[in-house]
Amino acid sequence: MGPSDEEYVKKSFFHRFIFRILKAFKSRFAKIYVNHYLKLKGISLEEIKKWNLVIFAARLHEGIPLEKENLLKMIKKLLKNNK
Repeated sequence: MGPSDEEYVKKSFFHRFIFRILKAFKSRFAKIYVNHYLKLKGISLEEIKKWNLVIFAARLHEGIPLEKENLLKMIKKLLKNNK
C-alpha cells in the first residue's frame, strides 16, 4: 500500500464515519420532530399513516425519477396490506 492508498483509506473511513453520525442525527431529529408534531396536534401516528397512500401517490405524480421505484414499492405494500 503506497502513501496515496493509505490516504484514500483514511479519507474513506472518515467519510463513512461522518455519514453514519449524520444519518443517526437525522433519524433522531426526525423522531423528535414527529413526536412534537403529534403532541401539538393531539393526533396519533396511526391517524397520519392513514394518509400514506395519498401522499405516496401525490409524490409519484410529481415525477421525480429517483423516487419512482421506492414509491411504487411502498404503494404496492400498502395496497397488499389493506386487502
